[in-house]
This record gives sequence, structure tokens and C-alpha cells, in this order.
Amino acid sequence: MKLPKSLVVVASLDLIQDWQLSYVEGMERAGNQVKLIFLQDATIGFYFLRNNQHFHYLMDEIKNFFSTP
Repeated sequence: MKLPKSLVVVASLDLIQDWQLSYVEGMERAGNQVKLIFLQDATIGFYFLRNNQHFHYLMDEIKNFFSTP
């Protein structure tokens, strides 16, 4: 089943990152376009705190993701 392109963000310190990475692999095997952003040393919920480098990087990546076809 073809789905719209997806953006998956994985924090390296998230305890369920293996499930998230498996999801990405499955989507790619099914022929879907997936962009994976793996953030080293990021904790779960890092995007709630605007005072870290991961937050600003992610916001830029989201803007780029939605502005490209």
C-alpha cells in the first residue's frame, strides 16, 4: 500500500527506538518514501524544550520536509 512520504524522528536515548527503526525499515520495504532523522544523545520529548540544539535542528528539518515535493 502506497502512503504519502513520512518523516520519522528517533531519539537515541529513547527506550523504544528499535520499534521506531523497524517501522522505518518496514515502510521502506513496502516501497514508501521515509525520511529518518536519528538524533544522537537526544532524550524522548526533547522537542518540548526549545533551549536545545536538537529542537532547532528538528524544526528546520520539518520545514524542509514539507517544503520539498
